[in-house]
Amino acid sequence: MATGVGATQAAIEDVYRRRYASFLRLGYALLGSREWARDAVQEAFATALRERRAFRGEGSLDGWLWRTMLNTCRQERRRRIEIGDWYVPVQPSNGHVSEWPELRAAVAALPDRERQVIFLRYYAGLGQEEAAEVLGVRPGTVAATLNHARRKLRAALETEVRQ
Repeated sequence: MATGVGATQAAIEDVYRRRYASFLRLGYALLGSREWARDAVQEAFATALRERRAFRGEGSLDGWLWRTMLNTCRQERRRRIEIGDWYVPVQPSNGHVSEWPELRAAVAALPDRERQVIFLRYYAGLGQEEAAEVLGVRPGTVAATLNHARRKLRAALETEVRQ
């Protein structure tokens, strides 16, 4: 059995195989383009493999990889804005295709931080502690942000139902 850096590499590769679709949904949710999302997943995992020595085991490997993906998406979005590469209108998405359109639109309309918390909690299935680790905030901040986002979603959907 591999140890140290080799074990970390094997674990990263395992997460990539198991959770690729979830990471792709995050990329799509933040970048609004499936092509850019695929690129971001590839870049995030390439970065994780190159920098695997930076993972010290202080948190979960999954959390470290989610944070790497989130940071890669943020960098990619900034880079594309700086070079004027938004050749298609970017519509934030919740990254999940099976939902009803009203919910998808309501999630897409949330501010980035709220959409990220919703995604990490409900689509990626991370707990409050893990989501906090990924976002670099306290668990209470995740809880408050999640509560605020749910209230906004509830209000948006209630308005939609009344119309």
